[in-house]
Amino acid sequence: ATATHRGQIIFKDALAQQLCEQGAPTESPLRPNLVELHAKHAVLRDDFDSNIQGDLDPNIWSECSNCEVGEQCGVLMHGRAVTFCEHFGERELTTVPLNTSTASVLQFALGSGTCRFSYSDPSITVSYCLSANANTSDDWITLEKIRAPTNSSTVIHLVPLPHSCRSEAIRLRWSQETPHGPEGYESCWGLDNVLLVNSAHRVPLIEDNLDPLDTANWLFFPGATIKHACQSEGNALYFHGGEGAAHSLASTRDIDLHREEGRSYWEEDFETPPLNWDIEGAMYGTKCGEIESGAALVFEKEGRRRVCTPYLDTTSYGNLRFHFTMGGGDCDPGESHDNDVVLFGRSEGRRERVVLDILPYSSYRTPAVVSAALPSELQTPVTQFCLEQQSHGGANRHVWAVDFMQLLPVLPGTHTHVAQFSINLGCGSYQPANSVSLEFSTNLGRSWSLLHTECLPELCAGPHLPHSTIYSSDNYSGWTRISIPLPNAALTETTRFRWKQSGTGTGNMWAIDNG
Repeated sequence: ATATHRGQIIFKDALAQQLCEQGAPTESPLRPNLVELHAKHAVLRDDFDSNIQGDLDPNIWSECSNCEVGEQCGVLMHGRAVTFCEHFGERELTTVPLNTSTASVLQFALGSGTCRFSYSDPSITVSYCLSANANTSDDWITLEKIRAPTNSSTVIHLVPLPHSCRSEAIRLRWSQETPHGPEGYESCWGLDNVLLVNSAHRVPLIEDNLDPLDTANWLFFPGATIKHACQSEGNALYFHGGEGAAHSLASTRDIDLHREEGRSYWEEDFETPPLNWDIEGAMYGTKCGEIESGAALVFEKEGRRRVCTPYLDTTSYGNLRFHFTMGGGDCDPGESHDNDVVLFGRSEGRRERVVLDILPYSSYRTPAVVSAALPSELQTPVTQFCLEQQSHGGANRHVWAVDFMQLLPVLPGTHTHVAQFSINLGCGSYQPANSVSLEFSTNLGRSWSLLHTECLPELCAGPHLPHSTIYSSDNYSGWTRISIPLPNAALTETTRFRWKQSGTGTGNMWAIDNG
């Protein structure tokens, strides 16, 4: 097509179809209201973009000292954030009293964005108080201290709520200690995408054709608008990319996908001392409460605390899982990340350990299942798995326990759970570096794994899997319907999924629909 206006050529010999598929906005792009307070899905959620006035939502935030809502520091996750940039005076943000009795983890994004950062500014404290006694400063109890940002990246923090912080009238506060010198604070920082999930309501299924989008299905989708784009049928979750697109992802809420495996594979229940295991610093019992059932392996002694399985043939397995607690029951809780427990594997003939997870000291006060997907380098005929505490305060301090460890194949015997969605990369224009990964998390977003990693006969000893869940524009430049069975590693009571633009192509367009 060629277009002229009063003799001036606007464009000449352009592909008309290409123009059409590029997805020119036909109606104003929609960002649905994500603010929630005491809702079925979230106790609290705010992306600071949903209040039309552009101010803090007074239904959620009771007070804010020296703060501003906007893009003063550019984009932290998406659109506006709450930023603290004043050199002097208190910096704090406080919620209204919340009923947190069904909440477990506080999630938020924190960073300096395009503003100046600092290596010497005091740390930021996240604290809580029972709102009945908020008059004195002593009543605020620290949940976590976070170092003020020392670079320009945005970090998503997860702060577990202890049982004392789960009550009917709890206020949460972010505050920065007073600066030391006469110059005041050196840096600015901001908060975005604050979330307190309601763990009482977990659905076994999510379906969304986005007409309209159900905000209860999604946690956040930075970089996206909901609109008719890329020739979609009805609305799609459309990521337009372009300059300044900081983050480009969509994350679902937690879904209850757990299933009882019909047959047993390799497992250990610790009711009697297991054979050929390497165990140091532990005894058997129920001191940390009943974790899975009966006795557990409790690590409470002086000296090194470590457990390693015998060497196993793991070529046909894809998922290691076990029940874990630190500080459960009558056991002494951990106090800092020095007390974290590292889960790693190693295969014979390779010296280096493959770290599968680092279990934080404060995340497992209530016993929970740890589910780790096995990477291909641990699917070998001779593989061992170990748990080891980094450091602890001696006998009966910082105590942790493990129960019912099992290995499961990559896929369940019958494909009971499937992920289905439509994806479009580039929306008709070829964008070489454009790729999107489908990942899952079983620990409230603390760590993420690819839903499937390819396993090809020459390169990998595990069961043959022809493709990974990384979708690139080479293969998916138009709308493609994807249907994939969910692996055992993703079948837990708290599984969330996210589509995330990866690699160097964060400025590129993509869209998903009909999930």
